[in-house]
Amino acid sequence: MRFTADCHVHSNTSPDATDEIAAYCQAAVEKGLSRICFTNHYEVFPGDPTPADFLFSYDAYRDEVERARDRFGDRLEILMGVEFGAPHRHPREFDRIREKDFDMIIASVHFLPMDFGIHWFWSPRATVRKEVEDYFFQCYYREMADIAAYGGFHVLAHFDWPKRIGFPFRVEEDACRGIFSALLKNGAMLEVNTSAYGLDFESAYPSPDLLDLYWQAGGRRLTVGSDAHRAERVAADFDRAARDLDAKWEIGFFRGGKFIANGGEAAGVGGGRIAHCNP
Repeated sequence: MRFTADCHVHSNTSPDATDEIAAYCQAAVEKGLSRICFTNHYEVFPGDPTPADFLFSYDAYRDEVERARDRFGDRLEILMGVEFGAPHRHPREFDRIREKDFDMIIASVHFLPMDFGIHWFWSPRATVRKEVEDYFFQCYYREMADIAAYGGFHVLAHFDWPKRIGFPFRVEEDACRGIFSALLKNGAMLEVNTSAYGLDFESAYPSPDLLDLYWQAGGRRLTVGSDAHRAERVAADFDRAARDLDAKWEIGFFRGGKFIANGGEAAGVGGGRIAHCNP
């Protein structure tokens, strides 16, 4: 299995990334990719003023994409996407994003609302740790379920992302099945995010047991992305993910809001064709 598209990368339009779009395109060409999809963050900060960097200028973003298409369009299809945090919590902002001509919208969780108190005079350390962990996953699964039910996007990002902050990820099978069923009902899917390898995890996000549950729920399609925040990380660890993934999966990308399986359509170099995004 070989992946020809990196469907999750962040250029310096995202506040946590460093390199310009052209640098990513050059890296993609050098690594033999047929296409790349930029998915810069659009993140509203609940209860706090949102830093302007997280609310990018669509026009400036698209202008940079068009310049890259002029330069690389004969060698690489350049797609334009967005990663929107918690769309169900920010419906007006999300509706404005959906009106734009994005090829793909990724939904993700980077903020977890929690309301929990512990009186440490009466709680042993082990009890505190367990109760905090129990509550964390209760909140996390609820948030993911709400996003999946809300819909309006194409891909749900890095499902077991909390393991990167130190929690052993807790697979709650019933909760996962409900989330995956809602995701599929709304025409969305999971991604395989290879950034987990770079953090020394044994598998990409999501782990194989989660992918098994996704398959049981009826999921057959996946996108693959490096979640690169530097040009040098484009397609990082794609070879490992290709070895780890079963050949049964249908791997593809989104163009104009439509899923296209790898090999199902020509490379489409030039990239300029974008349709209204409506999963």
